[in-house]
Amino acid sequence: MFGPRFILRTTSVPRTGSIDYMYAGLKGADGAKDIIAAILDRRNNDISQLILSHNSLADDGCTLLFEFLASDAGRKYRIQKISLNSNGIRDRGLASIVTFLKGDTSLKELFVQNNEFACTDPSLARSFAEATNLSCLEVLTLSTNRHLGDQFITDYAPFLDSPSLRELHCSAMGITHRSVPILVEYFSSPCCRLETVKLNGNSLGFRGVRSVIRAIEQHNYTLTSVEMWSNNGPGSEVDNTTQDEDDDFPTHGTWQENNAALIPIMQRNDHLGKATRKEALELLRLARTLLLPSHRIDPSLAVFPFTQLPTELQIYVLAFLSPTLSSSQRNRICAYASSFATLPRRYELPGNPSTSSSHTNAASTAAKGKLKLLNSLGCYFYEREVS
Repeated sequence: MFGPRFILRTTSVPRTGSIDYMYAGLKGADGAKDIIAAILDRRNNDISQLILSHNSLADDGCTLLFEFLASDAGRKYRIQKISLNSNGIRDRGLASIVTFLKGDTSLKELFVQNNEFACTDPSLARSFAEATNLSCLEVLTLSTNRHLGDQFITDYAPFLDSPSLRELHCSAMGITHRSVPILVEYFSSPCCRLETVKLNGNSLGFRGVRSVIRAIEQHNYTLTSVEMWSNNGPGSEVDNTTQDEDDDFPTHGTWQENNAALIPIMQRNDHLGKATRKEALELLRLARTLLLPSHRIDPSLAVFPFTQLPTELQIYVLAFLSPTLSSSQRNRICAYASSFATLPRRYELPGNPSTSSSHTNAASTAAKGKLKLLNSLGCYFYEREVS
């Protein structure tokens, strides 16, 4: 009796923060038009989330929606989270998402689980990876897109080099033992800056999971949460490792033991990551005080002897205060700290907040600033010393 437009107008939606049209009966281009109308109805540009899962937007609706979001009128909303799970979206719709991501500077979380992506054209998967690299995405969920499988991993992972992506979900995607070498190479690469990865419900196989664990243990210091449960499905029974590879990882045992082997590795990475960030900030404070050139007003004042040492020796001494950091990380911090160009401008300095909300906002801004700085200096994650 009533079309989707009536449903949207009578749905109770918070006036600030998000538009939630989950299970709203949205279909195709008409559904996208309703979403766009609801967005434009927000006069204060106060939308941070679009919750649109479990509708039927399909390619037509997805394309129309992301064409709007990529326009000047859509960009001003600076949406940080989009959920499009279970919308029957195929490759044409994914291509519109890719185009949007390449020019976006706001979206942090993208949920596109249980759609109909296939990426039959390898260039689409590569474009998706490149768009991810250019975007600000921190969380990407692709789980239960069962048509993607090994070919998608082959075409996507080798080009993934995102400085911001921290969480990737690829559960129940039909990934088999054939993808293990590619996953091992990616997790072993400095291009991997993930903290969380989920590969549950695939067919990596017992040996495949062992290979991934070994790669993470030996080469990866960013991951702190890895899930690979239920990976003995069809396509997993092929022995995809050599005997030499398994010398330290005997194949007898249980899946529980496989996952238990991850625990100390995750604890190691978590500890080293926290220590790296803590020491980096502490070193920056000291280095800013000691290494930034100063102009003495009174030449008769005594000079702190440390500042008279050669720069290399100063950095060597400071290294004892930051044992977790690599030499490269310390050098980057010291170079940053000793430059006047990196000092905040006067108008960027925080004021004197007088209310609790002002204190909260100031603390949040400071935390984001520290995170941005750590990332820019390459000091968010532990970096193994290269001799």
